[in-house]
Amino acid sequence: MQTITSSIKTPYLPRLRDHFETEGPHGRHLCLVLPALSDSVSNFRLSAPSKILDPPKVKILIVQIVEALVGLHSANIIHTG
Repeated sequence: MQTITSSIKTPYLPRLRDHFETEGPHGRHLCLVLPALSDSVSNFRLSAPSKILDPPKVKILIVQIVEALVGLHSANIIHTG
């Protein structure tokens, strides 16, 4: 498992804590256990004095999210939720 996660070149993904396999309706799946992240984007927005995020902050968030998803995709990991 370390070879998969070490090949992902982005600082925006949390460190892998554990993994396991489970049987689902579409076959066997590898599940990754990651630490809980601190806050949602919604909570981040609500913590802002005006309760909205200014465009530069939104741009940074979008770039970080896209880079994390590209890193997952490059390692053949599917993000669901």
